[in-house]
Amino acid sequence: MKLEFEGEGNYGIPYNIEGYGLIANKKMLTDILELGDIEQFKQDYKAASYTEFQDMVKSLDSYIKNGSGEDFTLNGKSYHIRNGKTPYTESLTGVLAIAGAEKWTYGNHYGNFPISAVYKTVYDVRESAPDKGDNLKEPIIKSLKELEFATDYATGADGPIERGAQFINSTATGYDQAIQMLAEKKAIFMKNGNWIYSNVQKISEETAKNLIMLPVKVSFNESDVTADGMTPEKMNRSIPEFVSQYYVINAKATEEERRDAEDFVYWLNTSEKGLDFIVNDFAFVPFNADADTQLDNPLSNDLIEYKLADDLLANPFDAAPASWGLESYGKYVMEDLFTQKDTWTDTQLTEIADKCIKDWKSGMEEW
Repeated sequence: MKLEFEGEGNYGIPYNIEGYGLIANKKMLTDILELGDIEQFKQDYKAASYTEFQDMVKSLDSYIKNGSGEDFTLNGKSYHIRNGKTPYTESLTGVLAIAGAEKWTYGNHYGNFPISAVYKTVYDVRESAPDKGDNLKEPIIKSLKELEFATDYATGADGPIERGAQFINSTATGYDQAIQMLAEKKAIFMKNGNWIYSNVQKISEETAKNLIMLPVKVSFNESDVTADGMTPEKMNRSIPEFVSQYYVINAKATEEERRDAEDFVYWLNTSEKGLDFIVNDFAFVPFNADADTQLDNPLSNDLIEYKLADDLLANPFDAAPASWGLESYGKYVMEDLFTQKDTWTDTQLTEIADKCIKDWKSGMEEW
């Protein structure tokens, strides 16, 4: 929603900030790793490599299955897996709760990571030539391999769930089921956004208050990341945040009504009482939040922390050709990969990347 003013730039009053990443139960992590608090882990995780992330997931998976696991490193710092289950960890069935039946969770939101390696913002997508889409090839292939790795450690209702027909069954891996598995402490992680807090809270107040948001780790290298000002290191310490809506004033209203509306929006976003409504009644993340802004939703507080540190990715997937996320990238992931139990071959992944790029370029040419 780009509001244009002649010669003055583009302006809008954001309605709310949203963001997503790898949501974790910090109490689960501190219990398994025998940590006093989560802050050092969080900082080491943000600085860790994708390989270190993989080693961590494998160690956590071993703990879930065997009650023990190998020590691992994050940012070069060693982390120890405790021996034996605890009352808090005994319900675990897998490392990651994955909503395999919901294409939007990976077609749009996970697909945003390879897009962000090439395009900096929504406007970068809209203003670029279709051939720039060729740069998506390696990021798409690597993102598919990352999804393969994640689904090797997926959580099921009663134990690990394997890829196959059941993996895209809405009664087993739907959005609600994935949230329930996180809330009921059957999973340690789930990729999703700050909006899941209220749904988790309805199931488990205790789990909800212990949620934290971590970056989704990517395996891209320098040659894969061509977006202006972006690096693999920044991608690995950042989360996507975006404004999904802006306030608008009806141009057909009377002059007095428009002036009152302007005054109201200004009051809502600058006065103590207005901000109290935004934070405590609407449960929004205000666009002008600062370090003193505190929300009941711990995931929203994390969004503010990433925002203030400028550890942010944008949402260029919102400018992808119509339905590309769902009917190209997401569809191929769901129908060709999530239903396949065996290892995904390089040839298969290359073919899917080529089809995704063809769809991208043809969609761009139609604009």
